[in-house]
Amino acid sequence: EGGFIVSAQNGCPDWELASIAGADRVVGLVMSFFSVGAWAPGHVERAGDKTMRMKGYTTFRPGELVPGLGLTERVTSLAEMLDVIDQAQATPHLESERWTKLALNCMMNAPQAVSGFGYQEVASSVAGRRTMILAAAEACRVAAA
Repeated sequence: EGGFIVSAQNGCPDWELASIAGADRVVGLVMSFFSVGAWAPGHVERAGDKTMRMKGYTTFRPGELVPGLGLTERVTSLAEMLDVIDQAQATPHLESERWTKLALNCMMNAPQAVSGFGYQEVASSVAGRRTMILAAAEACRVAAA
């Protein structure tokens, strides 16, 4: 009673979960700049030696799936739980947070994947920066559709 499902996947899995469990049983979560590896059952290792909190960035942004519900108790409680791991802040704008993160993923990851270059190499060239801007613009058009 009172439990809910939280998916920590990239993409937009929330409505698929809601179609199974009901929208009232799903809380959305946007995670950014959080890399882990699962090298053995029950053992998860976090990449890097600094948390994003140390860099002034909010890693976890939980929010209600249904727009207009605002900051509910369960969302703020989830943010408090996640804040132990790294900086967390509940959001009343889950969809905006999600599409912002996905647009940034497209902008950062796609040009690196197709070029074979790392971020610094892509971002330091005019063609690379243009490709990043075009990828972000395409993601924004998809989000607005």
